[in-house]
Amino acid sequence: MSHDRKEILEGILEVYETWAEDQTFACEKGCASCCTQNVTMTAVEGEFLLNYIIEIGKQKWFAEKLQLWNGKEGNIPSVTHNTFAGNCLQGIETETPEHESQEEPCPFLEKNICTIYQARPFGCRCFASRTDCRKTGSAEQSDELVAINTVTMQVIEHLGQKEFWGNIYDVLLALCALPENRDIGQFLTDTDTLSRAQRRVLTAKPVPGFLIMPEEQERVGRFLNLLFNKEIQGKTIENILNNK
Repeated sequence: MSHDRKEILEGILEVYETWAEDQTFACEKGCASCCTQNVTMTAVEGEFLLNYIIEIGKQKWFAEKLQLWNGKEGNIPSVTHNTFAGNCLQGIETETPEHESQEEPCPFLEKNICTIYQARPFGCRCFASRTDCRKTGSAEQSDELVAINTVTMQVIEHLGQKEFWGNIYDVLLALCALPENRDIGQFLTDTDTLSRAQRRVLTAKPVPGFLIMPEEQERVGRFLNLLFNKEIQGKTIENILNNK
């Protein structure tokens, strides 16, 4: 894949955000009910975030925030989105450990405001609600939104295949342990946290097929058509992802 993955990721996010403009959400700045530690991401998104942190010169601050990650079992996914999709499409039951839900606030929140908002992963961008979660206690999403979010996550994982995938903090910590990210990694003093993160991350997989309910196929198909026909440096995202 010769194209810059950052550009491809930005292209995917641009198509999604354009689509989302027609949706009605109750979310607003300062509403952080869904900003917990239960977020997954790819290494591609992690690199995008780390580059942003270096650009704004907050490496030490970022490392300190990362070390607040407590890594409770309830936050650790056991399979990737595309692994789960592949199992479902083959009729294989996926066993996932049952853990008590962990709703600890994201360490990157300050006064209920996201401090990494411009470079946040898709798992944060796509979580929205038609009602105020602070009043109802839970998010309300349309079947269409859930379907579009699912296929977009699958495409982003495909983009980052063969690299880290997992909880946002584990992926970031694992990336910071690499020599190329020493600008941030040098400020991480807890080596045990780094080692645990490296053990827990999974490997991103290619798209085995999309998990789409029959009633959502037409609407999701239109979205995927827009996404795959988005051009990056003269080539469509579909051709880039298929190495054509």
